[in-house]
Amino acid sequence: MPSEVSKDGRSANWLNYFALELTFAAPALPELEVLFRLHHRSGAFGLINGSTNGADFLSVGARYRF
Repeated sequence: MPSEVSKDGRSANWLNYFALELTFAAPALPELEVLFRLHHRSGAFGLINGSTNGADFLSVGARYRF
């Protein structure tokens, strides 16, 4: 199974995951939201399996609450 490999050749199957989400909605239409989400995976400064690499992914979306 492929895994994330750092430049020095180290890899880790387990990494820390952190997500931050900001959601905005207009007061006149609270069921419709726009969101910005940051997904972050890393070795937590080498605490997890000695991995010091990581990855970030930013996403933007819309949500409608029924």
